[in-house]
Amino acid sequence: MKTATNNKRRSTKSTSVSVDPGVLLRRKRIANEVRLFIEDKRISRPQLERLVNRSRSTIDHFFTGRFSETLLARIEHVLNRKFGQSSSVAPTEWGGYTQEATAQLVGSYLTLRNDFRDPSRIFAYVTTIEWGNIDHAHTFEGQLIQKPKIEGYGLIFREERRADSKFTHRGQVWLPGGQYLYLVTAYGDGRLRAAIVSVPNKGRMTGIQLSQYNPKGAAYTPAAAPIALLRRDKIADQELGYLLPDAPYYSEYKKALCDAMDDVVFALPQSPP
Repeated sequence: MKTATNNKRRSTKSTSVSVDPGVLLRRKRIANEVRLFIEDKRISRPQLERLVNRSRSTIDHFFTGRFSETLLARIEHVLNRKFGQSSSVAPTEWGGYTQEATAQLVGSYLTLRNDFRDPSRIFAYVTTIEWGNIDHAHTFEGQLIQKPKIEGYGLIFREERRADSKFTHRGQVWLPGGQYLYLVTAYGDGRLRAAIVSVPNKGRMTGIQLSQYNPKGAAYTPAAAPIALLRRDKIADQELGYLLPDAPYYSEYKKALCDAMDDVVFALPQSPP
């Protein structure tokens, strides 16, 4: 009898999850939206359980507001509908933009910048922007490196098909209004990397990349370069990599980066007398 009592206590403790009151209130509102929706569609609770392949207790907890963003995403997927501001409005910290208003940013971009090691080379790779769960901006090589302090959805960017794949980045899109947006990678240990680029104009975003250059070993130094993101539906492998001046696409890419320089101010000191 004593063992059964202890087991019961352990079970109760394991299912008790501390949730911030503000987060819980928002989740309750989302759960109520889902409840009203399935009632309108005449979908019963058992049917919902089967659709999302979750247990009755999990769904019961969902309707009390105690659920994960993963479960919400699953429910939204099977019901083919977004629920609550967490799904359609980015956090205030990212700019509070809506999914609808930023739909034109979603897509793949041919990304160009000069190589930090040899500026005569142009580095070309792919950047994809999509709407997704904030957790995805903090996931590297399939691992969530740090649970973000805010929850919800927003624009996520990820780099793809880089010749130096070990330096591939992904992160958040901050859009505070105005003519520029920020592509920010936060590693969770204090390090940041950011690109400040213009909003798309005829499928082109230009600006400056702020990062760190790794010349050798554990040595790093601050680095900056103009950057251009060109909207493309299809990007061939031969368009990517490190391009030297005799490469087929070099002249086109160089012009794009020179145009980007016109939109960036470098406040350089004058040479001493």
